[in-house]
Amino acid sequence: MLWLSTAAGVAVGLWLLVLPWWLRAALLLALPVSARGLLWLPPGGETLLWDGSAWRLSRAAEAVVLADCRWEFVSRWLVVLSFREGRLRRYRPVFADAVASEDFRALLALARGTAPA
Repeated sequence: MLWLSTAAGVAVGLWLLVLPWWLRAALLLALPVSARGLLWLPPGGETLLWDGSAWRLSRAAEAVVLADCRWEFVSRWLVVLSFREGRLRRYRPVFADAVASEDFRALLALARGTAPA
């Protein structure tokens, strides 16, 4: 519902821009195509796991070792990891209120280079 109301606002804003009619129509037609990636959710969700030596991404019944995993952003409330999956670089935010406080503290310690307690 939130995405639909946002898309409607973007569509109205695009229509009000001072552009040729054909460019406005092309941008409006591109709106659903750009949302394709936002609407796709993996079945069963994903879980990031640290096994002590490598990051793993667990999806349903499989766990894949992540290649080229690195810290993009670290703060007291948010950690953003990026990793390469095929030819794409994917980003995973981990919010402090989305996981147990001990797990988030361990993640921060790992990001800062100290051993998690």
